[in-house]
Amino acid sequence: MNQRESTRLSADQAAQLHAQHAAALLRFLTGLTGSVDDAQDCLQATFAILQEKGGASAAGTRRAWLFRVAHNEAMQLFRRRKLAGPMEPADELQQAAGQHDSPVDQLLRQERLQQVRRELSLLPEELQVIVKLRIVEGLRFREIADQLQIPLGTALGRMQTALRKLAQQLGDDL
Repeated sequence: MNQRESTRLSADQAAQLHAQHAAALLRFLTGLTGSVDDAQDCLQATFAILQEKGGASAAGTRRAWLFRVAHNEAMQLFRRRKLAGPMEPADELQQAAGQHDSPVDQLLRQERLQQVRRELSLLPEELQVIVKLRIVEGLRFREIADQLQIPLGTALGRMQTALRKLAQQLGDDL
């Protein structure tokens, strides 16, 4: 068996994980991206990666692994857009994303964003700062570490801790 075969999950395993976690991941990604379409694209990419590489993760940590991969996919989406050209201000993006949504979808998106913001505000200040600098400001981890005058590994660790705590706090309620 080669390395590629050892990291692949069976279709049944992937389908079972999809059934267990897809709804929570979609809510997480929708809150993160502000768009159901973008969230669905990221979700699809996440499960494609799961089937290819998910076997390398420990079975007991696959939920956390999935959230980390989903977050990475959303960040890649933001980076691709940033490279493609100037992005619209966040308010305009949210408005554009909501133009075709029903009032119920708009309300649900607003509630999800409020819940994410509320849970973020409950994190320790050192974790909040990292998340805001990375996600809101779009800084690279090296820039964050330099700005906060902390080691790069500390910045990375704090972000991982923040995302893990947010995922736990939001869980299936996301």
